[in-house]
Amino acid sequence: IFDISFDDAADNSLRGRCYGKDPGEVIRNAAAFNLAMQRTGVLSCGKHFPGYSAATIDAHHDLPKIDRSCDQLDRDELKVFREFTRGDAAVDSMMICHGWYPIFDAQKRPASLSPTVVRGLLREDMGFEGLVMTDDLDMGAILNEYSLEQTMRLAFEAGNDLAMICHRIDQIERAAEIIRRLPSAQTERAMAGVQRFKEKLPVPEEFSETRFREIDREIWELRVAVLGEE
Repeated sequence: IFDISFDDAADNSLRGRCYGKDPGEVIRNAAAFNLAMQRTGVLSCGKHFPGYSAATIDAHHDLPKIDRSCDQLDRDELKVFREFTRGDAAVDSMMICHGWYPIFDAQKRPASLSPTVVRGLLREDMGFEGLVMTDDLDMGAILNEYSLEQTMRLAFEAGNDLAMICHRIDQIERAAEIIRRLPSAQTERAMAGVQRFKEKLPVPEEFSETRFREIDREIWELRVAVLGEE
């Protein structure tokens, strides 16, 4: 997660999830985590592009309006993301947040469904070539604003490779049918992005319950060492 903790008490779902309180701290800590994952063969994902740090409400419930100027974003949120969009430090995928940024879209629209943000800012301006996905489309920020058909159409029109439906399992077949009716150029582009991502996946090791339990114990011991028993 590349968001910055501007306010540890903010009710925006970021509490306890950020790597730091300023861009430098987030870049340093996120880079260490990203490098460690990549060295062990785990593909990485950066979120919540273009920076959810200034949201004052939780997108799980409603769509936040994020009033940030270009200068503010360049100085803070986008400074972090630029570190991870190109070169050896680039993450393998990027998740787009459900926040409305009037600086990018004058009319109310979440970044996850915005061509200005996905195709314009992330792909063209920042040169990101990895997989691009929406945040969970079953969050209130989307459900309160769009129908399923509108959501699917706008997600791929914006340039996402994956539209994340994480809870409405009963709607998956309907979503697939909507996707089949989209312009072929959009679906072919998205499928190509997914294929490039899959080609980077390492061959999985044979599962070992013993090793699984060892790793689980190591993670718990690290957690206790950093945060304590509580």
